[in-house]
Amino acid sequence: SLLNSAASFSLLAYSTITNTGASVITGNVGLTPGSAVVPGAWTLIGTEYVDDIIATTAQADATNAYNSLAAHGGYSVIPSILDGQTLTTGYYNFASGAATLAQAGAGALTLNGSATDIFVIKTASTLTTGAGGTPTITLTGGALARNVYWIVGSSAVINSAHAGTFNGNIIAQASINNTLGGT
Repeated sequence: SLLNSAASFSLLAYSTITNTGASVITGNVGLTPGSAVVPGAWTLIGTEYVDDIIATTAQADATNAYNSLAAHGGYSVIPSILDGQTLTTGYYNFASGAATLAQAGAGALTLNGSATDIFVIKTASTLTTGAGGTPTITLTGGALARNVYWIVGSSAVINSAHAGTFNGNIIAQASINNTLGGT
């Protein structure tokens, strides 16, 4: 995995982790150097690491992955509204700095590839899913969530008003907020 030791983490943050909806988190949760974990109604299938060597190492590996993926050349430019798009293996970024899924009603993004294909989706600023309807990210053809990387220049808000299905690893510079839970 491009994430090295961070690959076993579903959530890994610098200052705070907050969950306000009913969520199932499958994987480890890590926070460093912060100490504020507000789990809300989550079911954690993994281990929580707060400000320890495991979280610190994972944080360094996630930072290295972010820097490496953000500096990668050859990104294909796609529309910032992800609804209805099907992407195959590759590196993608957006014409605008922000990306949305289900902004004005239910929306679906399909990632189609094999179990070894890598998907990297980079936004210069924000990623928001579920503001206007149910967001769904579907993997087809054998594609695996562990091979999907969302590189977010500032903040990601997942399931902002409608809970849905999100697949992939989010590496955000500022924050990740899962507002309504989901899978």
